[in-house]
Amino acid sequence: MLIEFSEKLVYTIFDILAQTKRMRAHNRAPPAASSHCADKTMSMRRLNLKESTYTKETSLVYQALGPDREKTLRQLCSATKLSLERCSQVLYMLARQGCVRKCSSKTSWRTSAAQTYKLEPQSNSRRRRVPLYLEHVRLLHGKVAEQIMFCFFTHGYLTVAEIERLLYRNQKNIQETQAVGGVLERLYHSDFISVADTSQKPSNHVNAEPRLHVSFPECLEKTLWTVDFQNMNRSVCELECVKLVTRTLRDNDARILQYVHRHERASRGSNTSVLASSLSTHFVETDGLSHAEVFQSLESLKMRSYLASAPGDQASEGLHVNTELVTNTSHYQMVYTIIKQRFGETACRLFRLLLKTPQLEQKQISELAMIPLKDCREILGKLLKHEYVRLQEVARTTDHAPSRTNYLWKVHLPSVIVRIQLELQAAYHNLECRLHEELRRENASSCASVFHACVNPRDQSETLSSAKRGPRTSVEKLELSLLRLDKMMIVFSS
Repeated sequence: MLIEFSEKLVYTIFDILAQTKRMRAHNRAPPAASSHCADKTMSMRRLNLKESTYTKETSLVYQALGPDREKTLRQLCSATKLSLERCSQVLYMLARQGCVRKCSSKTSWRTSAAQTYKLEPQSNSRRRRVPLYLEHVRLLHGKVAEQIMFCFFTHGYLTVAEIERLLYRNQKNIQETQAVGGVLERLYHSDFISVADTSQKPSNHVNAEPRLHVSFPECLEKTLWTVDFQNMNRSVCELECVKLVTRTLRDNDARILQYVHRHERASRGSNTSVLASSLSTHFVETDGLSHAEVFQSLESLKMRSYLASAPGDQASEGLHVNTELVTNTSHYQMVYTIIKQRFGETACRLFRLLLKTPQLEQKQISELAMIPLKDCREILGKLLKHEYVRLQEVARTTDHAPSRTNYLWKVHLPSVIVRIQLELQAAYHNLECRLHEELRRENASSCASVFHACVNPRDQSETLSSAKRGPRTSVEKLELSLLRLDKMMIVFSS
């Protein structure tokens, strides 16, 4: 069953890997066009693994579970009309790919204890971000690490022997075996892989006593490994936040901050700081900067608190990225941009004023922001309607009369971020539905063109060429918008 499922899954995974290779080729282009080309190459139509690679029986089980439903194995069998053995095999595959998880057993006075199953809500977003994960791993650990993570995304749980068999097809030597072990150790210390929790599924091939917090060589041989999606998302989120912050920095400062973050993520667990002397030597040799320019950029980043001295490394001048400050700064930038685009620059100014100085009355806000009272009232009403600001009533008397009540305005940033997350999810769902509809229309028009060419063979070449070209503007715009929304959702996922 595992081999049959993997053969069906590998075609789309290889398609994803081809997209990542095209992304790398475009990334070597000038910066102005690289991001646009990389976004366009990651087609959302090819990332939906659940629909394109899973078997029909798996789709039936997936639909039977549905969102926010818990069902037992016998309930799934009756809903899908599958045998008990076949349904359990499908659940095994879905659990291996991280799409289904076990829930607590339910008991009642009529029935005995029964194990229930539920869909993993984050599985779709994980599959959608596979090319982004592969690019991130390649950036930090190289091509072999990318191939190993590719095997994990394809097969789910794997041992070291299974990884070597998939990579080298029984044609490996001792050096390649040691290379796989070294890369796995780096991935383990970077928190990209972890010991698989096989208690989520019934299987004979399980970890008897999974020791999740032991050193790597002690649990290497017969341990099942899997992707740690939580830490992977955190790492990708940090990288996107660093990219947002570096847009406001000078070129030298931006390159140094990205280098320190990349080195810190690649060596997480062994050496979490970067020596200032080695950093200076690297940029002098590779970028042609002088030692004075490097130390000037380091001082500038330290003054902004983006870089800090590692604890216990003051003597050796170890540096690390202030991840919390970088994340908060990127959140501020994204929130300001969203408010400015939706409500205007004046609304963004009021929001920033309330964020820095909360609990202000409307007249005070108007005076501090230097805008008319009428315009201030209208803008605050719009922000309150969309839950970007809050209004607090402080009554001076018990009757709560408006003339004897103070109305104070403030901003609660965590609730604003939650609100933006919900809006992004709703926008993503609407764009995805629109994309599916556009693709349906495009497929229908292409089929009609082919049928017309078969009926009228005289203008067959013109009809087929026009159908092949086809207007792709709306589809490409929707795909690009989905990719940008997904990156914004990654930033706010922290």
